[in-house]
Amino acid sequence: MPRKRSVALLGTRGYPSYYGGFETAVRKIAPFLAESGWDVTVYGRDGAIRDDDPGRDPRVKTRITRGVETKSLSTLSYGLTAVFDAARRKPDVALVMNVAHGFWLPLLKLRGVPTLVNVDGIEWERAKWGTLAKLVFRAGARTTAWWGSRLVYDAVAIADYWKERFGVDGVFIPYGVKNPASCRCRRSRSIAATCSSSPDSCRRTPSTSS
Repeated sequence: MPRKRSVALLGTRGYPSYYGGFETAVRKIAPFLAESGWDVTVYGRDGAIRDDDPGRDPRVKTRITRGVETKSLSTLSYGLTAVFDAARRKPDVALVMNVAHGFWLPLLKLRGVPTLVNVDGIEWERAKWGTLAKLVFRAGARTTAWWGSRLVYDAVAIADYWKERFGVDGVFIPYGVKNPASCRCRRSRSIAATCSSSPDSCRRTPSTSS
């Protein structure tokens, strides 16, 4: 029997978790990948997941790593420990949520693990964040543009922004629909499989716009 392709999902509070949009996406994506024949591992935080959730798919593995529970350091610290663990285990591909983890992508790159990064919104332009947090998000976005193998956008406007500001293309995959056949997301099919089979084919294409 051939070995299952392996994928690690990083950057959320875990599986199953109900914290936000990324966690909602992972609750759908992880079982779908398991059903499609992937060996799926979701990284999370202690106390943030519900092991007794009746909707939990037992085929989805979870790994808990440590971090610092503060508003300014939790995302970065949990992301760092999760990436260290994933780099050590070396999955075929990593799905990374949130550009704040862009700082740690070189660790996966050095281990030959291609990354598919969901960039989310333009956090560094939101009023809810202070000056330092905005600088961190923007720096994380730039390092994501440099080191991410392939980027995913959940809105066309976000894709256009990244192409203009950072010079990188990506894949548009919208949220919130069970049947995306009518959406402009045909290129989303088998992205994870493409990344796992060849890191070179997973690299984003630089924009030629000025």
